[in-house]
Amino acid sequence: MRAIFDNPLFLVVIVLLILVWGGSKLPNASKNLAQSLKIFRKEMKSDDKTPEKDEKKADDKSND
Repeated sequence: MRAIFDNPLFLVVIVLLILVWGGSKLPNASKNLAQSLKIFRKEMKSDDKTPEKDEKKADDKSND
């Protein structure tokens, strides 16, 4: 993880982001990103449980 911060290109990108969006918008953008990731992880967990139910329904229909 430390190697990312050692790269000068990474620092240039961070500086450009601060210049373009300004310091006031960055906290809101990071908060929105964190909320999106939380929702995405929640949906991925719920999708893991869904196929089992779908497979059972498919098996029930094939037995009829």
